Amino acid sequence: MKSRRAITPSKIIRTVGGACFALAVVLPIWPRHSLAAPNAAVATSDFLNSIGVATTFPDRGQPLARTIEMVRYCGFRWVRAGIEGLSDKGPTTIETFLDLHRETGVRLSWGLVSGGTDVKKLAETGKVLAEAGALLAFEGNNEPNNWGVTYQGEKGGGREPSWMAVANLQRDLYQAVKSDPVLAKYPVWSISEPGAQRDNVGTLPIQLPHPRWTGYLATSASRGRDGFGATPKNSSIHCRVSRPRPVPISKGQSRKRYTA
Repeated sequence: MKSRRAITPSKIIRTVGGACFALAVVLPIWPRHSLAAPNAAVATSDFLNSIGVATTFPDRGQPLARTIEMVRYCGFRWVRAGIEGLSDKGPTTIETFLDLHRETGVRLSWGLVSGGTDVKKLAETGKVLAEAGALLAFEGNNEPNNWGVTYQGEKGGGREPSWMAVANLQRDLYQAVKSDPVLAKYPVWSISEPGAQRDNVGTLPIQLPHPRWTGYLATSASRGRDGFGATPKNSSIHCRVSRPRPVPISKGQSRKRYTA
């Protein structure tokens, strides 16, 4: 019969010491979430409601049926759209967006898009969407640093030295929506890329939206609860968190004039 090896104090010390060393090596690289207190699960619907997507429509060569297929497959609830490429004869008409809503249940952030300035058309078509329950919010210009505008005879954004035309357009968009009894309840989101302004015209973020809106895939368009120049909690595909900050106003400028 084999004899048992004696357990000596030195062996116990070596064993305990080895275990402590192993813990000292492993703990710094151990996933933090596994050591933290358990988190409450978030409903799938809440997650899906927080995601928006930019897509294409028939005027850019994508059949509506493919867009519907994609939205259904991914479960998106919010689609970015607007009056760019919209016409009465098509291929993209207001009925295109109504069909998208009817087939998928998505709502639309309805914007001027790249270089657009037709506030009247945006409001009129927005009413049609609102009556169908398809409208989520209004949105200012898309990337005016890349797609300049000409508004009321003044050029702004793009390679122009000033963004004043962009700010005036956003101001008038906000006022048009908020003065309309049908549309007033809908938020007006800011332009995208507001931080690219060349001069200080007050288009930088000034407030945070409702915390349930947390992300936006495929675009960096800023959006807010109900304000001119507002921004999202997470404003781009990189989900960078924005904090409240005052708009810097240069000497001689009026805060009221630019922040509405």
